[in-house]
Amino acid sequence: RIAQRRADPGFDALARTLGPANSQDAWHIYTAESHGCLCFLTMDFKLIRTFEAQSGSAPLRKLSTRVMTPEALGRELGIV
Repeated sequence: RIAQRRADPGFDALARTLGPANSQDAWHIYTAESHGCLCFLTMDFKLIRTFEAQSGSAPLRKLSTRVMTPEALGRELGIV
């Protein structure tokens, strides 16, 4: 099903930026963005490093949804 969504330019750009190994994560991030979520929570530190390394790319700059760990969200909300 994810491959069928590659026709969507926003998802395709995000998936290409994050790479084929992260296509499911790209789908989850894209879905979170589409629904106006504050963040996509993950404990996948490799994904977070990839996201941060590509943060200057156009597809990632357009996102308002942030990719973060639960701990980072706790700090953001002032509860950790």
